[in-house]
Amino acid sequence: MSFTDEEIDKIRHYFGYPAATGWRHQIRALCDSVSRSNEEVEQRVRSQLQELNQLDRQLRQQAAEAAQNNAAGKPPLPAEPLMALKQAQGERVELLSGLLELPIHRTMFRGGGSQSSRRLR
Repeated sequence: MSFTDEEIDKIRHYFGYPAATGWRHQIRALCDSVSRSNEEVEQRVRSQLQELNQLDRQLRQQAAEAAQNNAAGKPPLPAEPLMALKQAQGERVELLSGLLELPIHRTMFRGGGSQSSRRLR
């Protein structure tokens, strides 16, 4: 079963690729190749995407809580839980990178902003 448009968009986002359609098309071609050749890897990719989505929801919830505390003049929330979520996301993206053989274009997590000039195959 090939990857859905939503899954492709999530991969593009988590790997830090621009929203331009050329990137999306190249990522889809790569993912379709994985779908055709290795069902086990495809299932692992889907499982990692689900975990990333869950971590993303938790991160957004904590960010909203922090904003509410800030607006109410309450003390800020500790940074450690937020950093732990970002680190877990970064680890999942790195795992996905290995599974898909897709380079990470821009680090979205772990506080990095490094760029990669490597192009997709």
